[in-house]
Amino acid sequence: MRKNVTWCAVLLGLVVILSCEEERSECTHAKNIGVEAGCYDPALGLTLVALDINPDYNNLAWEIQVLSDLTTGWTPNDIRIIESGHETFTIPDSVLLDNIHVMARVRTDCGGWYLYSKYFSFIRVNAANCTVWEQNEI
Repeated sequence: MRKNVTWCAVLLGLVVILSCEEERSECTHAKNIGVEAGCYDPALGLTLVALDINPDYNNLAWEIQVLSDLTTGWTPNDIRIIESGHETFTIPDSVLLDNIHVMARVRTDCGGWYLYSKYFSFIRVNAANCTVWEQNEI
């Protein structure tokens, strides 16, 4: 009889523990970050877009570095932005100024689970008729 009571208690404990497990949604981090296509318009700024992201998230936090050149070293002229937002984030031209390199990643808050995209790099390129921002391999 005592063995049966012990086994019942163990089974009941397992059922309670397994039924209380938190279900995780299919929330995912941004697989890619892109920029709006076409010529860069200083009046509109540079808009970054988090791509391939499941909409089941609580918040996105953008981490952006506006760099004066293509080196990986930090200089006093570089700017770091950490800002909550949505699938898009616009960097005004007053921040970009003459900087030619932007690095960005997105932190996705999935109900307390934080998922980070990798860093994506963009460089300013003067094309024939306009300036564009192109994704650059890191």
